[in-house]
Amino acid sequence: MKDLNIYYFSGTGNTKVLVDEMAESFKNNNYSVYKHRIEKTKPDDVVKKGLICFAFPVAIHTTYPFVRNFIENIEFNKDMTVFGFTTLGGDYSGVPYYFHKLFKKKDCKYLGLKEFSTQNNFMQKSIDERVVKSKMEKAKVDIKDFSDKIINEEKIAYKKRPLTDMFVPMANQKWMWTLTQKSLGMQVNHKKCISCGICVDICPVGNIEFEGEYPEIKKNCESCMRCFSFCPQKAIEIKSNHEIKRHRAINLNEIIEDEV
Repeated sequence: MKDLNIYYFSGTGNTKVLVDEMAESFKNNNYSVYKHRIEKTKPDDVVKKGLICFAFPVAIHTTYPFVRNFIENIEFNKDMTVFGFTTLGGDYSGVPYYFHKLFKKKDCKYLGLKEFSTQNNFMQKSIDERVVKSKMEKAKVDIKDFSDKIINEEKIAYKKRPLTDMFVPMANQKWMWTLTQKSLGMQVNHKKCISCGICVDICPVGNIEFEGEYPEIKKNCESCMRCFSFCPQKAIEIKSNHEIKRHRAINLNEIIEDEV
């Protein structure tokens, strides 16, 4: 029996749903599947042989710094066959370019990366649940087809998108993420907060800490929207002139179920 190790991050659940769909497809083809949360895994602990998948959301046409740092610090070798997929609110991003450039320099077999359009969870003024469901159902069908191709070791063609690709190096700079954090102005409303600590526990970069009675959001937020979406009291608020809708594709317990 062959192994598939999936290393993933899911902010509000879109990626997790598709990780689970992929896992079932591979299990049905006699694979043993192991799921690992990136925020709970060290690069040195990544399995160094067999089929390896990286899955995560797109953010600012790239992905979160902690996800990139995790992948970039793995020591790849010729015994590893690597592929990946992303979830995103649009139709395409610069991540295929980022992976294409990254794995040219890595000593492993690279099969490519696929993007799946799901509900955008970033600063949405309205959310149509019918569209949310339709996008996810299509993505579930598509990821089964993608899984079949990977099982057959078919390479996923890299399609150049010059304008988007050109933006990626800038999007990967620290100042871009600092600017995004400042523009969000995310903070805890003490009048709504019940100090349950959920936001502290689920922040993937440990950026939320209790200071006295209430949790406080520090300066290293990567804008994954997890605390905003899962706070049971809606006490995490964003600086905006409009009401921002909260999206989550799974329940809170599903965020942490694959912890290793």
